[in-house]
Amino acid sequence: MRSNIEKTPLENLLDSDFRYSCEYDYTNETHCSDRDCDGDICRGSTIENFIIKEIHFDLIVDKFVDILAEDDFTIYCIERVCNALKLWNVDNWEYSICGGYYGQEIKHIKINSETQQELKKWLTTVTEAKTNKEKLFTALELEYGYVLEELKEIWDWDIVKDVPLHLIIAGQAEHYKKLDRKIVDKYSDYKLPIGVCITKNDGSYRLIDGYHRLRAMSNKKGEVEKVSIVVGVTNG
Repeated sequence: MRSNIEKTPLENLLDSDFRYSCEYDYTNETHCSDRDCDGDICRGSTIENFIIKEIHFDLIVDKFVDILAEDDFTIYCIERVCNALKLWNVDNWEYSICGGYYGQEIKHIKINSETQQELKKWLTTVTEAKTNKEKLFTALELEYGYVLEELKEIWDWDIVKDVPLHLIIAGQAEHYKKLDRKIVDKYSDYKLPIGVCITKNDGSYRLIDGYHRLRAMSNKKGEVEKVSIVVGVTNG
């Protein structure tokens, strides 16, 4: 087994303490009657009812981006991988408590081991990919289990900025009407490209992936008029 000094930057980050990127709560129980406490200082308190309340997903993603991404497209795909693996879900995290001179302390809040392994696998695939197409298809395959055949026919992909919001069309109208409002609200301040699109002959864009993000931006009509999207690039 390799020593800690031989770990890659990604491995070190995956195994690090993220307590300052989380919201958590607990009760501190004192047991002074059973221990030799010094005045007002309790040396035998225990942490009880510990709960991770919220994960600051954007802060977590920023940490991965800082060590892995050198361009906007990679940043987008890293965020999509972290989202698909539900890094925002408290169930994918674990905590540890240790003893101290003044009672129990929080040792760490970490990504659980199973999610760590999945993140390592998929993020490594993204960062080692040679083209934007390979990076994007990695993220789409993780989220959906496969890549649409018509996407495979497109030569490569890039980010297009300042696209008028009204030109982006959600092809599956019924699905668009029934989106989960809580997920939509999660994207209200989203700063990355809002989805993956194919250019139509009339100059509009057919949305392939990103329905919740499109709805979130559409809900801010008047405040948001233009967005960035990921678009297929033709050869030549």
